[in-house]
Amino acid sequence: MAKYNIAVKVGHTKTAKGAYSPTIGESEYDYNLDVANFLASLSNDQVQIDVYTFDEKISSYTKRQKAVSDVLNKKNYDLVIELHYNAAESNTARGAYSLYYYKSVKGKEAALIIGNSIFDEFRIERDGDVGLNSDKQNGYQAVVTPKAVAILIEPFFGSNPVESEHFKGTSGKKRLASAIFKGVLKYLKI
Repeated sequence: MAKYNIAVKVGHTKTAKGAYSPTIGESEYDYNLDVANFLASLSNDQVQIDVYTFDEKISSYTKRQKAVSDVLNKKNYDLVIELHYNAAESNTARGAYSLYYYKSVKGKEAALIIGNSIFDEFRIERDGDVGLNSDKQNGYQAVVTPKAVAILIEPFFGSNPVESEHFKGTSGKKRLASAIFKGVLKYLKI
């Protein structure tokens, strides 16, 4: 049995896949499902990583988040990470950031450490991390409904061809999974 347990949620659903990156050639959901599975394959005797997806039959974002958190909260997770990538109308929007609940000191720490680990691997501009304090903010439910420390990461803009090129293909997904894993180990002080 592993000493630490991490839950990785794949943003969006099989039918509402989120943003699409022409450079990557995949939606957020498809891309991040692969990243999550690569992360899970890095599990070892110290860290167990479990992957969760949202039920597309639940139409409300808030209800989907709560349904997954109801399952997560029955287990003793040390950290919950939700995977996304960003997109904008402009193909020059760039930068990476992580979201956390604004009162969570450990969430802020996890966001910083894992974000810096991704930066160290890809050298993508970091916009910093955002502490969410209102259910009117995107991602709020993702970081408040789990009992465990929770963050949501947006490591790049899929709409930016220069930035997303670094994350492209199987090698980009494995590099991202590895960078997240290194950040998790540093956060856990392993």
